[in-house]
Amino acid sequence: MNEQQYPDNNRNSEPDYYQQFETLNRCQYCGQRMIDRTVNPDSVICAECRETLIKYPIPRKIYAMLAVLLLLVAIGLIQFPGSIKAYAVYAKAESNAAAGYAYSAMNELDDLMQDYPDSNEIALKMMDISMRYGLYDYAAYTINNYLVGKSLDDYDYNKVSAYAETLSRYYDTYDVIEELLTEAVDNPDSITDGQLQSDLTNMLGNPSYDQALLYYCLGYYATDDINTAIGYFMFCYQENETYTDAGVEIANYCRRKGDLDEARSRLDKLYAHTKEDSSVLRSKAIMNMLDGDLASGLEIAKTAFELDPEGTYVVDTYIVALAANGQQEEAEALLHEWTAQNYTFGEDMDAFLAGSMTLEEYYIEG
Repeated sequence: MNEQQYPDNNRNSEPDYYQQFETLNRCQYCGQRMIDRTVNPDSVICAECRETLIKYPIPRKIYAMLAVLLLLVAIGLIQFPGSIKAYAVYAKAESNAAAGYAYSAMNELDDLMQDYPDSNEIALKMMDISMRYGLYDYAAYTINNYLVGKSLDDYDYNKVSAYAETLSRYYDTYDVIEELLTEAVDNPDSITDGQLQSDLTNMLGNPSYDQALLYYCLGYYATDDINTAIGYFMFCYQENETYTDAGVEIANYCRRKGDLDEARSRLDKLYAHTKEDSSVLRSKAIMNMLDGDLASGLEIAKTAFELDPEGTYVVDTYIVALAANGQQEEAEALLHEWTAQNYTFGEDMDAFLAGSMTLEEYYIEG
């Protein structure tokens, strides 16, 4: 029987498995020292490398890469826009608009354009926001002041061209309607005999005209029947939800008819996207008060008044909110101030302030 051969202590005569064992047990970080498993049985590094990694958990070469990256970011902030504060305005414009402050976002971007008049990026963001939220006058202003004559790539050029077509259709329709309304003023019978309604209706379905604007004007100018008007407003809002006035008219109609759930749902949606429109704020204030939240109703009514005191029924709602919150003297003082300016309040206002009419009776038809 042959004897089993075992290795002696001379490494030069070791078989391959010993070298493999030693290789597998070398530190995988430095490749020189043996793995230290006294702290962690699953460790793959030596004691010296463990201390190094604890002190420098990020490989040192990464620091150089981070330094270069920070330098590039700094250069970017310097070139566009030229300060962190200005860049913050640019970066937050979209989120501010989505939160209901599109008009303020546009004003801030416009201020930014004064400092960076050659920035296509700011101008294009102004266009996107103004068109998305139906601020057509601001969109036209942006094109005329900041984009005409600018060099744009194909994508941006096509986008701005599409925006320009939408604006052109809107303003062309506006001009035609203005002519019809001027004729209606000169000839009031054109409204009562249905001529204005017929003229506007004949333009429906024609892609050359802004359909939402046509429906809105049909509801607002061409009929005295509230149900017919609301039908037109619904078509308008379906065509373009940026027509917040149409959405408010529908919500107010639902509220007056006692359908508070529908009114509340519509107003919540409008308010979420538009917090700088006095008609939206006024209607939201009324809804909150009817829901029993008098304090927030007053707060929103005050905001609407500060934003647009001469808006439709805005001062009326603010006076009601003041009285509903126990601020009777302030409500009556405001009433007298505006009455002195020849503003006419409804008969129900006196009844409400006298305490002979409830909020529900004031804002919901019997």
